Amino acid sequence: MPRTEFIATGFHVPARVVSNDDLARMMDTSDEWIVQRSGIQTRYWVANGDTGASLAKEASLKALAKADLTPADLDCIVYCTCTPDHFEPGNGVFLQRDLGITDIPAVDVRNQCTMPGSGRASTNAFCSWAPKCTRAGSTRRRAVATRRCCSATARGP
Repeated sequence: MPRTEFIATGFHVPARVVSNDDLARMMDTSDEWIVQRSGIQTRYWVANGDTGASLAKEASLKALAKADLTPADLDCIVYCTCTPDHFEPGNGVFLQRDLGITDIPAVDVRNQCTMPGSGRASTNAFCSWAPKCTRAGSTRRRAVATRRCCSATARGP
C-alpha cells in the first residue's frame, strides 16, 4: 500500500482569544478554579459566521502555500473531525466548495481520538486507488487532510 508523506502543514485559529478572567466576568468561576482543574488559561472563540470548514480553509491554504501548491493541485480531501458543522453532509464537501474545487472526492473521517491515524490510513487508501480519479497528467496524488484547525498536505507515490 502506498504511504503518504506529509509535505506541509497549516494551522489556523479564530482571532478572538478568551481568557479565564473573561469567563469569570460571564459566569461564576475564576482563573484559579479553571487552571487547577484543566490547565487551560486561554481559548479561541469563533466569530459569528465562522465554521469548522472556514477555519479548515485557512489552514489548508497555509499548508498548500508552504508546499507551493494550489487547491487545483489536490486530488482528494480527507476531512478529520469529531465536531462537524453538520451531521450530513460532512465538512469535507464544504471545504471543497470553499477552496473552489468541484471535481475531486471529499470525505470525512470521524474517529475521535484516533483521527490522526485514521486520517492518514484513509489518505493512504485514497492514494492507492487515486489513478482512477487523479487528474490527467498528474504524476503525484495529493490530498488535504484536516483535523479541526490544522491541515496537512499529503503526497502519495
